[in-house]
Amino acid sequence: SPERLQRKWETAQARLETAQKRLEQAKAEGSDTAALEDGIAKQQVRVDEAKAAYDAAINGTPVNSDQATAPAKSAEELRAESEALEKKILAQKDRVAKMQERHDMAVADGLDTVDALAGGVKKQQDKLQQLEQELAALNASAASATENEAS
Repeated sequence: SPERLQRKWETAQARLETAQKRLEQAKAEGSDTAALEDGIAKQQVRVDEAKAAYDAAINGTPVNSDQATAPAKSAEELRAESEALEKKILAQKDRVAKMQERHDMAVADGLDTVDALAGGVKKQQDKLQQLEQELAALNASAASATENEAS
């Protein structure tokens, strides 16, 4: 949602400002600033990405307009991404199972937390479903990339 993206952008911006203040302090104290400068550069990228995502949500434009101009990923890169997603899916399945177990125990014990845990189970299942959809989309693009390389 745009509100969530705005909060993410504002949080990233606040962290950037904090890091810049720390850099100024370190310079004033004569401390080594290389790590801080590197961190600021990375945080600036996060701020820019969050701002772009927020602007895209507000304007209704796709976030990754640069993907159209980006070179196609190789089959090896797609395979590596696929393996990483599969690991995330396995970890998420564990989270779902643990959350379901907690929920079942709460139901058995008649605890007040049943509703909250049911919401947690749903949230974890939604995350799992999202990861599985990402993997399916990635595998589909990998299949088309393989076909394109073969022709």
